[in-house]
Formats: sequence, structure tokens, C-alpha cells
Amino acid sequence: MWAVQGILAALYERQRTGKGRLVECLLLETAIGFGSWTSAQWLADHEEPTAKARAIARTRPTSA
Repeated sequence: MWAVQGILAALYERQRTGKGRLVECLLLETAIGFGSWTSAQWLADHEEPTAKARAIARTRPTSA
């Protein structure tokens, strides 16, 4: 996810200025970003989320 955002930003910069950019993406940073919702849920209710709960948390609309 982070790599795609970096690549798109670099392509936009190249189109705009004619110069390329170096894209770096750390695996640890990506893993922490994907785990943040699960961690926040555990901090809120101290219950370990199930696989089903993790899937629902990522896909439900935020306005519901």
C-alpha cells in the first residue's frame, strides 16, 4: 500500500517537473500501519480480536 502511494507520487512528480524520485518503503512501517486498527481495538476493550472481527473492522463503512 505504502509502496504504491510512493510510486504514484514519484510518477506525478516526474510528470510535473521532469525529474524522477527515489521511492523507499520499509516493511516494518507497513506492518505497523496494517496492525494499527487491531492494536487500537485491543487497547480500547482488552479483548483479542478474532479473524472475523478484524475483517469486519477493515471493510465496514465509517459513517455507520
